[in-house]
Amino acid sequence: MDLEATWQEHKRFIVSVGLGAVAFGILSMGVGGIEASADQQAKRNAKETAELNQAVTALKGQEAAEKGKKIAIEEKARPAIEQAVAWVVDKGFLLAEDDKKNANIAYAKRRMVAGEEVSKKADKAGAVIPRKENRQPELGFEDDATVEGARAVEALARCDVTRQVVGAAIDAGVTKIMAVRQPAASYEPLEGGAGFLRRIPVDLVFEGTTVEAARILATFEVEGHFLELGTFRMGRVKGAPAEDGRLEIEIELAALTIEKEAPADAATSGPSTDPNRRPTRRRRD
Repeated sequence: MDLEATWQEHKRFIVSVGLGAVAFGILSMGVGGIEASADQQAKRNAKETAELNQAVTALKGQEAAEKGKKIAIEEKARPAIEQAVAWVVDKGFLLAEDDKKNANIAYAKRRMVAGEEVSKKADKAGAVIPRKENRQPELGFEDDATVEGARAVEALARCDVTRQVVGAAIDAGVTKIMAVRQPAASYEPLEGGAGFLRRIPVDLVFEGTTVEAARILATFEVEGHFLELGTFRMGRVKGAPAEDGRLEIEIELAALTIEKEAPADAATSGPSTDPNRRPTRRRRD
């Protein structure tokens, strides 16, 4: 199966989320079923050209085969990829029908729930986390934000992602979290008007070891809770003895979801011929 030739239309989708290896791994596992479906479709397409002359038949036959493979990939491979890498927002952080009447209140409640959960987990583990003057966790949320529609859906989902990222760091053994930042989400239009690829990033800065960093990353390598790795930086803690092994580590993780609509003021990026270009996004100061 010539994946290089038949995956071109969806290659941008794979590269844009930084998961080319994962995507092609999934394709490899299911290549038998995809190939069989492709062959069946190719035969149906080729049959329609049987009355043409030999040269044209050969050409059309090749086109039919490629079209069959393309259809098979669209129907089977892409849904499998999306399922593998899409973040499933916890039910408690979805925007219910009743919440839509006053999304700002819904967001404030979920933000408080996320903060209380992180605070309790940190206190139980004896971990230091950023806190405001009132001792509430400083998780980088926009406390005075006005949200509605798709932006409210995003804000609630962000609460879910952030509480789980910070919680995973504490569970991994991190005892000092220095900062939690909230870069703006981005929305990339998908081919054929199929909605938007939404990316919700969370930036975590902490003191720890490479073992703890690896534990955090491993937490989010499972279906339904997969997070894309963006930034990863580390260096020795300033002033710390070299032998104690403490590092200052920064990790940016991002939840990926497929959304039917994007906020009117969302940072978006359209199709590009550059496979290495990442979606543009605004950052909060």
